[in-house]
Amino acid sequence: MRRFLLFLLPATILFLAFIDKDKSDEKKSQILVLSYNVENLFDTIDSPYSLDEEFTSMSYKDWNTERYFKKINDLATVFTLVDDQKLPDIISLCEVENLSVIEDLKNNPQLAAMNYQIVHEETTDPRGIDVALMYNPEVFKYISHEQLQIFEDDGKLYNSREILFVKGIVGKDTLYVFVNHWKSRSGGAEKTEYKRIWYAKVLREKIDYIFSYLPDANIICMGDFNDTPFDKSINEYLNASLDSVFENKNELFNLTAFLAKKGKGTYSYDTEWFMLDNIIVSQSIMNKKNGIYAESCAKVLKNDFLQKYNSKANDTIPFKTYGGNTYFGGVSDHFAVYAYFTVRK
Repeated sequence: MRRFLLFLLPATILFLAFIDKDKSDEKKSQILVLSYNVENLFDTIDSPYSLDEEFTSMSYKDWNTERYFKKINDLATVFTLVDDQKLPDIISLCEVENLSVIEDLKNNPQLAAMNYQIVHEETTDPRGIDVALMYNPEVFKYISHEQLQIFEDDGKLYNSREILFVKGIVGKDTLYVFVNHWKSRSGGAEKTEYKRIWYAKVLREKIDYIFSYLPDANIICMGDFNDTPFDKSINEYLNASLDSVFENKNELFNLTAFLAKKGKGTYSYDTEWFMLDNIIVSQSIMNKKNGIYAESCAKVLKNDFLQKYNSKANDTIPFKTYGGNTYFGGVSDHFAVYAYFTVRK
């Protein structure tokens, strides 16, 4: 597949799929989709089933009720900052400990009126961090969900943050949503790459199965992939293209690739930006004649509330909650990514 040669293509190629204007008089609505790694949203209770001891009042981090509810309130504030006219309709969350913390988040006074519903399953991650989906029930009509387990090359089950697969109705069409939090780069990006490829293979297999009976399926894959749009796991194994010129009908499109090409990212490490949080869609969602379609490429949510100046990087980077055991009081070490979609009613 084309990879780095795509840097040489004009940026306008990226938007070819968005120039087919639909002039019909059909009734439409706009939905807002957000993906966010919320950086260790743990409660203060020590769970006997996971390695969560560092997020208790007895740990060196001195995690406590006051800090916990400050983080809950700050995260709720983030959701209000995406669009001053509306809250996100579909939210993928990474690094949440359990259902209880998500319920605290959705019941925050800033969000309570939305009556968000939650899709969540406990994962086999040793630290006990999970992924979840929050959705506006007026927009997304839940049908079903399942977890996709990850397997090593020898077929052994890998204890991990399984991929959450949620199926629902938006407008008149079925939407397939995959929430991802792939293996981290801890220990080195190259040394851990093969584990993220495990995730990509599992996700791709499920997508191919959907395409086998529904070639024009509406699919959104989002979350913290811990790889960029240019890395093997996403670009090659998941087959997510960097532009809208496709080699085959089953190729996906990465809505965050345009910003990544410009050097933008959601995570800063050692003065460099990485687009680790991605929103990836099927080709049907790029067609303006479809029942659900992307209005443009994804955006990174940045403002003063979410960032802090870092002298080493000479840049503003995500204002994180902790650095090691030091409490900074920020929201998250990632920026969120979001995209708007139009839905025919």
